[in-house]
Amino acid sequence: MALSTRHRAAIYAGFTTIMGEEEANALLSEFPASEHDELVTKGHLRAELAEVRVELADLRTDTRTDVADLRTEMRTGFAESRSDVADLRTEMRTGFAESRTDVADLRTEIAHSANRTLVATSGMLIAGMGVAAAIGRALGS
Repeated sequence: MALSTRHRAAIYAGFTTIMGEEEANALLSEFPASEHDELVTKGHLRAELAEVRVELADLRTDTRTDVADLRTEMRTGFAESRSDVADLRTEMRTGFAESRTDVADLRTEIAHSANRTLVATSGMLIAGMGVAAAIGRALGS
């Protein structure tokens, strides 16, 4: 334990008269002047190390808990991502199937429209040829 300034002065004064100034200084130099000058005892060191060990154990526990939580979050996130990708694939397959159906329906509609146009055009052509033949006969008679 460190000596107060008042105690140091009293001890110094007493020893100086008994042993002399140099010896009194040598003796007082063995006693710390402040708490920072104190020598570390084994007991004090053991107590400090015990506190550090407890803090390290707590830190390990906290780290393990944090890592476990992170793993759980990552697993959950990956599972959600896989689910989202699966949903997207399903949507895309459905969309592609609908598009193929729409294209097939459009082809059928175009084919029917082309057939109607062909029939109508053929009918008009035949009727026109009939009119032209009738006009040709009427003029030729």
